[in-house]
Amino acid sequence: MLYKSLIIVVIACFSNFALASADGMSPNESAYLNSRLATVRVAVDHAPFYAAPKPNANRVSSLAWVNSLLVDASRMQHAPAGWIPIKLLYKNATKGWVRRSDVVLPVDYKKVTGCWPIKSVTFVAGDYAAEVTFQLDGSALIKEWGDEESINKAPPHKAHVYMARNIVSIDDIKGKAGFFTSGYRPDQRQLYPEGAPADKQEQFPESMLTNCPSIPVLKQK
Repeated sequence: MLYKSLIIVVIACFSNFALASADGMSPNESAYLNSRLATVRVAVDHAPFYAAPKPNANRVSSLAWVNSLLVDASRMQHAPAGWIPIKLLYKNATKGWVRRSDVVLPVDYKKVTGCWPIKSVTFVAGDYAAEVTFQLDGSALIKEWGDEESINKAPPHKAHVYMARNIVSIDDIKGKAGFFTSGYRPDQRQLYPEGAPADKQEQFPESMLTNCPSIPVLKQK
């Protein structure tokens, strides 16, 4: 009986591995996408939003670069390889599909370790503003201002830059991941929060980047 039980366990484990491999995603990707309130970011300009998980399916609309999308976890289990079900929080909660290749997940991000080209950037949203100053290694300090005195008096807090393709996440070191998320244009070396240029940004002098093997340098797993 023990021998048969071990066989059953091995078969079950192999089956789970096969399912994880069959959808073309790693266990970490699958676990995240099946979690409640999982989101992805659009990594291309005008990503097609399909009515069905097929390249020739009707395109419901196009999705803007950098936009955050809510994964429809209830449909994730039956998603074909290379496709992610999405529920839009606007447009009457329209359901559709995006290609995995058109979005980035949190597991895609890699830490910037050198040759970060942006010296500072300022984000403004209504009465709120934040200035982020960077070092070449991707470390950063964030200073916030707003209509609350507590925000204005708060000291700058430490953060670091992570990248996935052309999406940048500036993560608070104290655990507030994704404090700012922005698009990045490598040809311009500029940040594009919400897909539009930041209100104010300054780059490091070109002389500080001449010996860089790539701009920026990312930590390899």
